[in-house]
Amino acid sequence: MAGNFGKRVGRTDTGAGTAAVLARWIDTTPVESTDEPCRVACLDVHAHVCGLYAEVVETIEIENPNWRDISAELVVPLPDRAAVCGYALEIDGQMVDGVVVPKERARVVFETEQRKGVDPGLVEAVRGNVYRTRVYPVPRRGRRTVRLSYVAPLVIDAEGKATLDLPMPAERLARRRVRVDVEMLDAPAPVVSGLGEATMRELRGCWSVESEERDLVPQGSVRMEMPSLPPTLVMLERDEEGTVWFSASEEVAAS
Repeated sequence: MAGNFGKRVGRTDTGAGTAAVLARWIDTTPVESTDEPCRVACLDVHAHVCGLYAEVVETIEIENPNWRDISAELVVPLPDRAAVCGYALEIDGQMVDGVVVPKERARVVFETEQRKGVDPGLVEAVRGNVYRTRVYPVPRRGRRTVRLSYVAPLVIDAEGKATLDLPMPAERLARRRVRVDVEMLDAPAPVVSGLGEATMRELRGCWSVESEERDLVPQGSVRMEMPSLPPTLVMLERDEEGTVWFSASEEVAAS
């Protein structure tokens, strides 16, 4: 199953000022076609902040309003200096993880599998910190789901405030669910914006906020701000295989 689609991942340097448009129609029918473009129906974002980095998983449902199967393309802006680390496509009701292959081979695999009638998917960096994924087919009057995972560093300003920006689509969504968990530090509670009245609360050793909204057009990105960081920051994590990872940072006084 994993061989049914390929992907290319890579790290880019900047994504500032990118418009948050997640889907547009790229079907190969004539210009005068009466087909409607696919749209993002539902967006589920889960961000876990540990120290100065965030791990983010975005699950996106694409809806096809037409009476025939068509292709769809998503253009997904990520936070500055984010690195994609996972991609999955829904196949026969199951999320199937992609594999990393060179760009040229990925395109050949995509076209070959599409001609066979197999469900292929492709994700690649196109410019700045913008990633594009092609999905075929999106079934008539139906939906397909893709999942994109990435890691992004927090942006730290001159005053020591750390920020994570989560770009949102500039289009109407049937449903949006966002959850942000922040490992507790010796610092004030984080502040979240872009989620209406939702605020951070303490939950099992983390600061956490969760919001679910329906029939909305997001007004800008969702932002998590940590007002101040401790001068010394040490974080420990244990992965599923039992390996312990640590990170340490210390503020250096200006000379």
